[in-house]
Amino acid sequence: AGMLAGDPWAFEQFASGEELLARCNHSLHAASCLLLESRLTDMTAVNLFDRLIKSDAMMPVIFVAPKGSVQEAVKVMKQGAVDYISDISDPQELRASIRKAIVICRERQEQLAEQEAFEQRLATLSDAERMVLQLVVSGSVNRDIAEKLDVSLRTVQYRRSSIMKKLQIGSWIALLQLPSLHDLRWD
Repeated sequence: AGMLAGDPWAFEQFASGEELLARCNHSLHAASCLLLESRLTDMTAVNLFDRLIKSDAMMPVIFVAPKGSVQEAVKVMKQGAVDYISDISDPQELRASIRKAIVICRERQEQLAEQEAFEQRLATLSDAERMVLQLVVSGSVNRDIAEKLDVSLRTVQYRRSSIMKKLQIGSWIALLQLPSLHDLRWD
């Protein structure tokens, strides 16, 4: 934080990995990232990163490890670290990594907000509409859906139209693409 003192970012330091985990806000409200130094008192930085991944923390991580190994760098980058900086003498490199991490964080926040908004719209569907939606996204055509649900073709068409309005979907193709765009759960 010292070399970046004049920058517009706010910094918070944690004495240990456990302190970070205890205070880490996994539902991010402000764009943020974690500069993870190898000097932790209670665990290795890699172990802390593993625990963050398992907890579904959305915060992008930048490793700052002046004495890190190539194997460690490869491992954490494969697991999704934004960057691995071994030479922190160049503040420009660190600033660039932070900017990149902030962009990633904002993208994750936007994706999460879109998914939450979609789930709220999905919750407005009636049970009958949900059944039609399940059959549509599984590839069934209207006539087959009508037969499976023992309703008229017109009823299926009406429910499909209602689904598209409630989910704010503009085309049949977009309706078919829902499973690839959203994590659909049919609880």
